[in-house]
Amino acid sequence: MKYIKKTLHTTIGRTTLFCATALLLAACGGGGTEKTDETGENDISLIGIPKSMVSAVCLDSNSNLLCEATEELDYRYDFGGASIYEAPRNPPVGKEILVVVSDPAKTNFFDKSVLAFPSDSKELSMQKLTDWEYTPIDAKDYPKEQANLELFLGHQQNLNLLGQNGLSAEEAGNASLKEIKASLSKLSDADIKAMAEELVNLKAES
Repeated sequence: MKYIKKTLHTTIGRTTLFCATALLLAACGGGGTEKTDETGENDISLIGIPKSMVSAVCLDSNSNLLCEATEELDYRYDFGGASIYEAPRNPPVGKEILVVVSDPAKTNFFDKSVLAFPSDSKELSMQKLTDWEYTPIDAKDYPKEQANLELFLGHQQNLNLLGQNGLSAEEAGNASLKEIKASLSKLSDADIKAMAEELVNLKAES
């Protein structure tokens, strides 16, 4: 288990390098403000999770962590970098909205994994699952969708690693989210600045 934890931290650290720079990327460009997508009152926005990897979004009304045909939420359209789904009407308290992530390319350890959100969620993103306060100074250089995508890809890497070490998809998912949340919450301003500068250098060299 020590090996798993050590390697998991390494993977999380790599992901954090990208997502944490959202706080300081104004140093790389001009000023700007984050564009707020306006969606309907009965909409849910799927942000930073590639729709090509989403096999279903549903309200898990019977709490079995499965998306049954009668529970699935309708996909409506793409808007401002997000995939928009119809929100459940009067969702019951204590239930969850599930995003079932599939692996069409057959490159991941698990064929499917699940991300679970509170039933009244209006946004489905890694930011919401990890309680990360996304407050970019210049969202033009580092949009919210990209920040959440980096977290999602890091989460997928962790699932592969932990699955190879014997954890189930549910166990691996819980462990990965816990570590990502802990890593983001412990970042100091100095850590963020150092990682931002490192990412700027990497981008300049590419």
